[in-house]
Amino acid sequence: MLTLSRPQKLTITVRGALLHFRAPSPADILISRSAADGFVKGVPDGEKTSIWRAAVAEALMGRCLESWEGIGDAEGNPIPPTRDAICALLSFADVFDAVEKQIVLPIFTRYAEKNG
Repeated sequence: MLTLSRPQKLTITVRGALLHFRAPSPADILISRSAADGFVKGVPDGEKTSIWRAAVAEALMGRCLESWEGIGDAEGNPIPPTRDAICALLSFADVFDAVEKQIVLPIFTRYAEKNG
């Protein structure tokens, strides 16, 4: 029997903050890839891959991040996960690396294996 249950959750801990994600759906993945494809139009080939990966990470994080804890403004006040805040957070290399490693790369590894 096919049961329609809620997707599994994933929490990433980085810099003492907790980022709470729902598992990306196939639609999330396709929409994020499409957004990234549009973002790299006109970018020189040597730079496309890294920019595309960053755009996919940002799009997936924007679609699948449900909440976070321990993220604040310059005064230390908690802030919500808005698109601008997500972009600012992804500017930290260790945060980007954690999101890419735990959210983005597993998706594309499975995709590459399936389409081998």
